Parts: sequence; C-alpha cells; structure tokens
Amino acid sequence: MELSLLERLLAIEEQIREISAYGNTYCKNAFDLENYEKLSQISITLLELLTNNNFQQMTKAQKRVLGRPTPLIIVDAAITNSENQILLIRRTDSGRWAFPGGHLNIGETISNGVRREVLEEVGLSVIPMSIVGVYDNGLEDSNVLIQSYTILLLCNLPNDQEKHEVVVNPDEVLTKKWIHNNAIRFLKLDQKMKLRMMDVHNHLEGNVQAVIR
Repeated sequence: MELSLLERLLAIEEQIREISAYGNTYCKNAFDLENYEKLSQISITLLELLTNNNFQQMTKAQKRVLGRPTPLIIVDAAITNSENQILLIRRTDSGRWAFPGGHLNIGETISNGVRREVLEEVGLSVIPMSIVGVYDNGLEDSNVLIQSYTILLLCNLPNDQEKHEVVVNPDEVLTKKWIHNNAIRFLKLDQKMKLRMMDVHNHLEGNVQAVIR
C-alpha cells in the first residue's frame, strides 16, 4: 500500500529525530552537539507543522521521551538449505563470522528488513519463517556504547534459489560458507556466535520456542 504524503513526511521527521537523539546522547564534540541540537529543533518544528500540535510547550520529561534514542534493532538471518546447512558470512568491519543481517530502517517491518539485508549482502531472496531468539548486546558485552537488540530469524530458500550462486557484497562481506552445525568447531567463532548457532540447532531440532538472551 502506497504511503500518503503526510505518512512519508512523518517518517522523514522520525529519521531526523533519531539522528539528533543519538548525536545528542553519544557525541562529545561541542560543535557537533550544537548541530545535533539544531536538528532536534528542526524535527520538532516539522512535527508541529505536520500534526498541528505545539511541542515547544512540552515539559522537560516529555521532551526527554521524544528526544531519547531508542536501542538499535538488528535483524539477522539463519538461512538453511535442503542439505541442512547454514549460511555464514565473514564481515569486513570485524573480520568475524556472523549471520547475514543488519539494522532495521525506520518504518520497516522485521520480515522486510531481513529480506533486504540478505539480498544486499549475499544476493539471495529468502522466506523468513520463525524467530530463533532475541539478543541484548548489553548482556553479551558490558562495554558496548550503543545498546542494540538482535532478532535472529530462521529463513528458508525458495526452490528457485537453492542453486543460486551466493554473490557477496565486498563492501560488507569478506567471504561466505555453507556449514553443517556439527562443523562449527572448525571455524573461529566468538562465544556470542557459538551460542546463537546452538540456538539455531535447537530450533531446527524442534524446539521452536524463541529464546531471549
């Protein structure tokens, strides 16, 4: 369904507000902080014009809610094929093995987001089937600067994609590998990834209840 002009403008305002919120929270440079605050005021003014509300009269508590950065939402895909293998990629930014995936965009559904990320990174069209688990990076690493939640989805390949060559995006992916679960010991996986692979294995074995970690 096509979005109306108002809905598109509200989505743009939300993106501006999100950028300013993260900048105001995490930026240390005084000049940049001033610009992020200007972005915040622009977003509030735009919101006023679009909704006919006076947000300048908000209380401090209300402004904190409107301007606070929410945790990042990441969607990852545990893609399986007819040989019960799972597709892993080695990321360019960290050099670590991981599932294909990335951040959700504003207004994007979980299913659409994971399909987009997989297509961008490895050139495959997938069918999201179920949620394996939800993971809090703050519990996995106490030193993180920005909190994020990762939603790991089990994804199937359509029949016409089974023999489709995996073409990685070199800007994001160094290499890829289809791997059986019992062969993960041959890869250098960090503890976080080992745990998620175990959750995928349990999910495939019939424990379809999603885990929360």
